[in-house]
Amino acid sequence: MKTICIDIDGTISHYIEWVDSKTFGEVLPHCAETIHHLKADGWFVIIYTTRVDKDEIKNFLDKNNVPFDAINENPNQPNNAIGGKPIADVYIDDRAIQFDGDWEGAYTKITGFKSWEEKPEVKQRPTKEYSAELMIADFSQCMEMHRHYDSLNWQITKFAFGEILVAIGACWTVYSFDMAKETAPELKWWAIGMIGLVSWLYGILSIYTIVKNRGYFVRTSRHINELRHHAIASKPLGFENSAHFWEDPTYPKVRDWKSTQFFSLYMLVLLLMAISYLTTFSFVHLLNGFCYWIGWLSVLATIGIWLIIVFTAVKEKF
Repeated sequence: MKTICIDIDGTISHYIEWVDSKTFGEVLPHCAETIHHLKADGWFVIIYTTRVDKDEIKNFLDKNNVPFDAINENPNQPNNAIGGKPIADVYIDDRAIQFDGDWEGAYTKITGFKSWEEKPEVKQRPTKEYSAELMIADFSQCMEMHRHYDSLNWQITKFAFGEILVAIGACWTVYSFDMAKETAPELKWWAIGMIGLVSWLYGILSIYTIVKNRGYFVRTSRHINELRHHAIASKPLGFENSAHFWEDPTYPKVRDWKSTQFFSLYMLVLLLMAISYLTTFSFVHLLNGFCYWIGWLSVLATIGIWLIIVFTAVKEKF
């Protein structure tokens, strides 16, 4: 049977400044379970501590389900060794230094010694294998997000186009119906104006959503480029990626005026310009008059709002 001596303060429990024999630190995680495993494997467990009140020690260990066989003594020790330190095969102590036969080295260990609770916490660096797996998983997830944002942009754009075209069709239907009946001309212009205003507001909201989503799309794309750049920087496959495909982490730009996403915005803005002119025409017509410059002013306002959204909704540098 093998014997092990285990310290209490800083080993079984957290080390705290001395208060009294009844005060102990909190038991460390997995301590009781580990000592139970040792007992199951046949180890004789001795609690070896500077504390002398064995009753208080026993109460503390029993309360925290920490098994032991003896306290500060080895009952199996030979008679001619009684009174000395308990004989054991292994000693566990937070302030112990394992002597390896080198006293010069021991001097360095002694003068620079700090217990594990006195040392600053050292964060373990991830392994290369973990980092590689993380990069692979990250790249895969980012590609899915990239496709999602691109698809979402087109879905919003198509829905906005459809909504505006339906609004234009509804306005034309109201206008044609009333022209045939001439029942309520004022109601006609009021209905056309309200339909146009709601459509215009929704179109502006769609533009804002598209531009914000463009920001997420660009940020994800840049991260993908960064991952690819680091992955092929050492030319692991023997080629240089001369095309620089998906490699520059500063691209794409948020405001890429030649991109297909921006071309969809141009077409959407053109429709909103027509809607704004139509809406202004309808409301001013209710006042029995119309000034062309008011219609064009609403068109310029639409362009201005679009530019404000493009330049303020998302920053170029994240």
